[in-house]
Amino acid sequence: MNSCQNAAQRFVTMLTSGKPTKLCGGQMTRLRSTNTNQTHAIYGEGYYNMKTLKKIRLIVDKILTNVCCLIFAAMVVIGTYQIVTRYFFNRPSTVSEELLTYSFTWMALLISAYVFGKRDHMRMSFLVDKIEGTPRLVLEVVIEILCVAFATIVLLWGGMAIRALTMTQKTASLGVHMGTIYTVVPVTGALIVFYGILNIIDLVTGQTEGSQREAKE
Repeated sequence: MNSCQNAAQRFVTMLTSGKPTKLCGGQMTRLRSTNTNQTHAIYGEGYYNMKTLKKIRLIVDKILTNVCCLIFAAMVVIGTYQIVTRYFFNRPSTVSEELLTYSFTWMALLISAYVFGKRDHMRMSFLVDKIEGTPRLVLEVVIEILCVAFATIVLLWGGMAIRALTMTQKTASLGVHMGTIYTVVPVTGALIVFYGILNIIDLVTGQTEGSQREAKE
């Protein structure tokens, strides 16, 4: 009887103090330890999942920025070549003109996907700035969902459709199929969808710093 009373008192003490207490030969200590390990395992798995997503985002960011830098460097070289041939030799190159046009298009679309991933794209924030807390979070998630829907329908699906339609057409100077040129449209759509999903996860889990940066500004 006394042992049961002592066990009950220890159990009450453990609940009120939050400290591990031995109960009935250490059963309560083992039970508490098991629950703690399970909790750590659950949160640890979520932590490692978020860490993996961040690594994937960094890899895609690095690849995307490097590709855009290479395209820009190529545009500088091609533009210089076109200026030299036009003004010094009076023989303008039509090939370089097409290359500049399509290179600029590719760079603009790819860098726009990168900007969507950083959530630094231009938007009207007068409504978002007037609300705070959960309503603002819900609004930002809805905005990301709309961006993902637009990229999926217009850029990804529409880009694949227009690419299929223009595979029989060729450019005037380069002789490249227009479908190859339009490949950048579904690629950009897929990147925006990828970034949009990651942004939604960051918003829901509180990992994003976009809202905090906007609030400070």
